[in-house]
Amino acid sequence: MKKIFLLMIAIAMAGGAMAQNVQFIYLDATTHGTTRPGPGNSGMAIIDDGNTTGDYSQGHDYWLTIRSNCDTVDSTGLKHLGLTIHSLDVGCSDTLYIYDGPDTNSPVLLKRNNCFTTDSSEHFYVSTTNVNEEITIRLRSTIHDSTEHYAGFHLELACQFPCEYTVAVID
Repeated sequence: MKKIFLLMIAIAMAGGAMAQNVQFIYLDATTHGTTRPGPGNSGMAIIDDGNTTGDYSQGHDYWLTIRSNCDTVDSTGLKHLGLTIHSLDVGCSDTLYIYDGPDTNSPVLLKRNNCFTTDSSEHFYVSTTNVNEEITIRLRSTIHDSTEHYAGFHLELACQFPCEYTVAVID
């Protein structure tokens, strides 16, 4: 089911990619430990090493950091790096971590798998104290029984206006 869902998302994003130039980055051995520029005016999708069609690999601990370039998109400084979880299927002995900073020593925004979560939210922004607006994404996996298969994750990053609630008062 995830494969069909991700295929539909990939097709939809590919259609929009011509206008938005959505960048796909796979969390794998080639991107492990690297820092990448943020999404800018276009979108950015972070996907596990199983791509959109397969299960993620077992027995690794990969992470990558995204450094925001939202200030080049919006000179007012009002847009911030936001992350949305589109799909998540991570085995109970594996964990997806999202850190509010440049490395895995930064504060944890999210720690999630199919059995545990620190936050039920599907959307996050870097904190206001994170002056470089960096976010680190990590997938730590163990070796599974050969009958266990997990589809992984699909995250999207974008420069966005954080949601704010305004209350009008007539005086």
